[in-house]
Amino acid sequence: MRTAPTLQGSLPHILGRMTTPSQQAPPPPDPAYHGPLVPTPKSGEEQIRDGHGTTRGDLLGFWRWAYSQTLDNALRGVLAEYLVGLALGGPDRDARVEWDA
Repeated sequence: MRTAPTLQGSLPHILGRMTTPSQQAPPPPDPAYHGPLVPTPKSGEEQIRDGHGTTRGDLLGFWRWAYSQTLDNALRGVLAEYLVGLALGGPDRDARVEWDA
């Protein structure tokens, strides 16, 4: 059984042996990475199932539960973004991309 390496010595000595993020080698490519996710519009009818395949709800139910309070601080900005998009002729895509906002 392998044991994890330990750092021994005074704190300045230990910190001197540590690397900063810019000095570290980049991680190897993830074989499961297939590029950026492309959002697709949802209808709300998509089923939420448990591990046995039993339907426990649907996406519309989640939306109602999670996003009905449209005046919450974070959601208010998303709603405003959508309203501005409508005023300018409609949102420019079918699904919002979080970091593009």
